Amino acid sequence: MSGRLSGRVAIVTGGARGVGAAIAERFRAEGAATFAFDLSAQDSVSDDGKASVVGGDVTNDEDIARLVNTAMERFGRIDILVNNAAILQPLTTMSFRDIDLDAWDAILRVNLRGAYQMARAIVPVMEAQGYGRIINIGSSTAFFGAPIAPYAASKAGLVAFAYTLARELGPSGITANTIALGLVDGPSLEEQPPEAVAGAKAFLMGMRAVKQDQGPESVADAAVFLSSEESRFITGQTLFVDGGAIMH
Repeated sequence: MSGRLSGRVAIVTGGARGVGAAIAERFRAEGAATFAFDLSAQDSVSDDGKASVVGGDVTNDEDIARLVNTAMERFGRIDILVNNAAILQPLTTMSFRDIDLDAWDAILRVNLRGAYQMARAIVPVMEAQGYGRIINIGSSTAFFGAPIAPYAASKAGLVAFAYTLARELGPSGITANTIALGLVDGPSLEEQPPEAVAGAKAFLMGMRAVKQDQGPESVADAAVFLSSEESRFITGQTLFVDGGAIMH
């Protein structure tokens, strides 16, 4: 690797597995110190001190404050925030009329409000240092009327949130962008009913220009670019990493 993120400090929510873990691993390979913030994880630190896991909830301000304080005490800065933590609802096709209201609230609470709470806590650090990169992990489902309304709505909200952050924070040297990914192989899919996964893959493969399964490393590559100096003049944008399923 070329050290494109050398000296940077990154927080990746949902960073203990799947896409989040792939992003954190690539960031470390590019020279960054990383904090994987994950509800299902226990606190740990690598031998070199550059790779940390912090257990916590993106919707709990006390957990977020502990994370921020830990990062600041150890490194004195936070350069990159990747809002990846999410609830993926069952992939079975469902009319919006049949969605349980509690399920709707739970998905929006983690996927969208959690990103807001993370940004609210970390942006002051970025403003003080005059530098920051915020990346929301969205989904192509927000752009084609996918029959998983709460998830699609939450991911569409992340796009709009990135627009607002980009406009408001640009003068402070902070960029904000969204990566809209496709159906990525990993633990989240393994927890879904096999027949639902097969149906979703068949549908999306028909949309994709690139006719192959998508791995988490494709998202990690995009996250490195949007976190690097190479993207310094890119903000308020949505980068589709979905094999060409959505083109615009």
